[in-house]
Amino acid sequence: MGFYFLFGCIAGLAIGAIVSRGLTAEQCAVVPGVIAVLCLPVGFIAILFSLLNSTAPSFAPRISVTGKASDCVRLGAGRDYTRSFRFEPENGKLLQIGTKIVVPPMCWQTLDYEAGSTYHITFLDDAKRYPANEAIDIEVLTGRNVGWRKKLDARPFGFWLATPAGAMLMYLGLYFTRNTKGNAKSAGLQAPSA
Repeated sequence: MGFYFLFGCIAGLAIGAIVSRGLTAEQCAVVPGVIAVLCLPVGFIAILFSLLNSTAPSFAPRISVTGKASDCVRLGAGRDYTRSFRFEPENGKLLQIGTKIVVPPMCWQTLDYEAGSTYHITFLDDAKRYPANEAIDIEVLTGRNVGWRKKLDARPFGFWLATPAGAMLMYLGLYFTRNTKGNAKSAGLQAPSA
């Protein structure tokens, strides 16, 4: 999580508030209660999907390399942490790579059986970013865990947009639910007098 997640949630809530201000009670009454209530879990699932499959968006160039990894360490405290490891490409200089991918194979409990593994990684070539040189795609090519792969989306118009969309859906779901219940109560009170 980070600034982009917080910004995405605030932006989604703001868009939801703007949209809801333009709606009349009659327009809210058209939305079925089931649809209004379903907006809440759908919005939550969209936010969760975004958190699990994306990182902060970036225009930085993507570099793909194949080689060996070593010396994995955990940086940070609590739930806000990253993993950092040394990566030696087959034909290139030693790189310090960071990633927000949850426990990649080179960081599993014991590195003795992973020492001979070959990895293909794609990272963002941006030293100013945290973590610097962030790996967004890790694939095990040889070794005990061959075939293991995890990707994070860092495209400017990628999965991270599910965060504001989910927050907006949740806001509108609450708004429609509140207004649908209010309209049903007022309609119920008016029905006997007719």
